[in-house]
Amino acid sequence: MKRWIGILWMAWVFCAYADGEPRQSLPFCLTQDVGYGRSVFVVGSPADLGGWSPTSAVKLRYTAGNIWTGQVAVQVGEAFEFKYIHRSTDPGLYCEPTNVVWISPANLSNSTASIGAAPYVGKTLYYYSSWTQAFLLASTDGVSFVDTPLVSIGAGRVPGEALYRGSDMGLPGGTLEFVLHNGAGDYDNSQNTWQGGNNYFTRLDAFVLQDKQIYSYWPATNVSSPHIVTNWIDSTAPDSRVSGRVARIYLPRGYAEHTNKYYPTMYFHDGQNVFENSRSGASSTDSWQVDLIATREIHEGRMRECILVGLDNTGSRQYEYNVPGDTYPGQPEGIGDSYLYFILNNVRPTLDGNYRTLTDRRNTLVGGSSMGGLISIYCGVETNVFGSVLAMSPALTRATNYTAALWSKAKQDMRVYIDTGSDEGQVGPTPGGDYWEKPQEGYDSFLRQGFAVNEDLLWRVGCGAVHNELAWRARMPWALAFLLDAREEPSSLLADEVPPQLAGSSTGILTTATLRQQVIRWEQSSTLDSPVWHPVATSAVERLPWGAMVYTSSPPSTASFFRAVAVPAP
Repeated sequence: MKRWIGILWMAWVFCAYADGEPRQSLPFCLTQDVGYGRSVFVVGSPADLGGWSPTSAVKLRYTAGNIWTGQVAVQVGEAFEFKYIHRSTDPGLYCEPTNVVWISPANLSNSTASIGAAPYVGKTLYYYSSWTQAFLLASTDGVSFVDTPLVSIGAGRVPGEALYRGSDMGLPGGTLEFVLHNGAGDYDNSQNTWQGGNNYFTRLDAFVLQDKQIYSYWPATNVSSPHIVTNWIDSTAPDSRVSGRVARIYLPRGYAEHTNKYYPTMYFHDGQNVFENSRSGASSTDSWQVDLIATREIHEGRMRECILVGLDNTGSRQYEYNVPGDTYPGQPEGIGDSYLYFILNNVRPTLDGNYRTLTDRRNTLVGGSSMGGLISIYCGVETNVFGSVLAMSPALTRATNYTAALWSKAKQDMRVYIDTGSDEGQVGPTPGGDYWEKPQEGYDSFLRQGFAVNEDLLWRVGCGAVHNELAWRARMPWALAFLLDAREEPSSLLADEVPPQLAGSSTGILTTATLRQQVIRWEQSSTLDSPVWHPVATSAVERLPWGAMVYTSSPPSTASFFRAVAVPAP
């Protein structure tokens, strides 16, 4: 484990706080009778409130007395305007921009607090290239591009290659769109198309671009491609109908070379449909292509490197993925508790024992669609194991008792992505397949539990989307960016760029700037070369992009040295 150290002899000065990309949760509430089949939304100037687009507005939940309420997280440091609107929730009208009635006669206003300026200015890029000169053409808004020369700072990996560096580009925590060129008509574009083009898009604040891939750390000279292996995992579930099965395991790029790295792990149901070419004879429309999407998003520095596990379904799927006390029409009662036992007691130990997984809750995720979305919600709500849940078009309509009970469940410490398609309609040959209203009931339940939209809850509607793998594939990049944001991984590169800077004052206040997923430990010694440094204080894990550790004590009676040690958390 790498640690970054800054040392200060007893010279007390002070350090400021900073501004950045995190969000602040705000309450929104309106009392209004809008009539049957309509709901109240909040829309406003920030992108987090839809950027004044009614189709991107945030839906609030209904409570008795025509009260509409919900928590919505908005980017910090913003003064903004907003309005309440009501819209028809008919699936045929939901995605129409004209489906809106503006309730507020005038714009309302609010603001979010600032966390202060970042302890660095803009982004830093390192770039390996055989060019004799290199330039970065970059934009923060997709309209205005700035051309910046990069500086050669040394030799590259092989003869004829140089390592270039550029700094103070873009905004800390924001998205940078860019390409590179040599000033002679040659360009380095992304190999992945995105948003209609092939520019690079990343949110990382310090990164290496090597062989058209973005890293938040110094990668090996040659990095192996991601690949999928298969394991058979036996079952000891209490219900014998939950049998052993194939697990398809996606290992990210560089897994073989970066042997000190451990990875978040996401478990998917319906494993035959998760990765491309998982089923013989299947067409490209039968797959979510999560492996291809994850590879692209990781290459671009938008998604964390991770291990993805696709668990095959069996002939018991329709009741194996259902919840005890609920019954899919024509099937036995749900045995989801036994299937959950299989995941927790057979699948996870197999992965944790054979692969380099991060095993804490924050780094353990579960996801699925339809019945797989239902069982994913159950896995997240009913345990303290999973820190994120992906529920695409969840079949809450097949578990009406559990859907009703979800309203009063306690809030779990997890993040939830939930969605549905506007054209899903009746799904399957059995009656009662309501995949439009029921997912919205699930969303409302999470709001009721205290989840905040954009912070630990994200709701999406696929306009014109039906109930199939192709539709879920289209929404997958946004889901993965929300659940596995690359900025939330400790960045050794950024930590090298911004080592701990100690400061203080004569009144005994010590301060050190912190970076996300860092722990700062203050240590004291009487001499600079002492082999023994005594712990003074330790910070909590920094959850914001940056912040400060502040420690107050009486100034020492004799000259002392203090140092701050920054340790990355998982």
